Amino acid sequence: ISGEAQELFSVRHGPIRAARILPAPQFGAQKCDNFAEKRPLLGVCKSIGSSGTSPPYCCVDLYSLRTGEMVKSIQFKTPIYDLHCNKRILVVVLQEKIAAFDSCTFTKKFFVTSCYPCPGPNMNPIALGSRWLAYAENKLIRCHQSRGGACGDNIQSYTATVISAAKTLKSGLTMVGKVVTQLTGTLPSGVTEDDVAIHSNSRRSPLVPGIITVIDTETVGEGQ
Repeated sequence: ISGEAQELFSVRHGPIRAARILPAPQFGAQKCDNFAEKRPLLGVCKSIGSSGTSPPYCCVDLYSLRTGEMVKSIQFKTPIYDLHCNKRILVVVLQEKIAAFDSCTFTKKFFVTSCYPCPGPNMNPIALGSRWLAYAENKLIRCHQSRGGACGDNIQSYTATVISAAKTLKSGLTMVGKVVTQLTGTLPSGVTEDDVAIHSNSRRSPLVPGIITVIDTETVGEGQ
């Protein structure tokens, strides 16, 4: 009433690496909110976990902003780098892994173990929308490859093929038609192996940088 702010909750147990206020979950007739009486909830990753025995930054503690008590603790064996959440899931970002938990029960929903080891400053960058999750993949999943961007050995993407066509034009516009039609995995005429190697690091390393995978968090299965 006086216009002054009042402190509702505070965490003073070591440095905080990540903290997120979890939105109210989305649930239907077959799903109920196990923490309805405790919400809103605050997810915190700090240097000293609730158990006190886990390594630094290896657990997520969920606190109730209504009562001030801790209602859930999720333990990991490796450090946590970030937390993301929407009305469906809570996503815990590890160095080369992603773990997703149901927002109503906080049971494990799915996990990803094929993230690209980024040099930083963000060790494992992801983007979470209302349903889709995007992350850096360490290899190209050929059956889901889009028509542009990454390409592997001797296989050019649509974008790379058009760029190569522009570089190797010598006989007028008729060559554009020849090159663009050769999108079946064979090298277009006038394109050398060196040109393809520019767009691919798979020869030098089993991990391929520059690939983004987008998954539907509602349809993905556990462990996929």
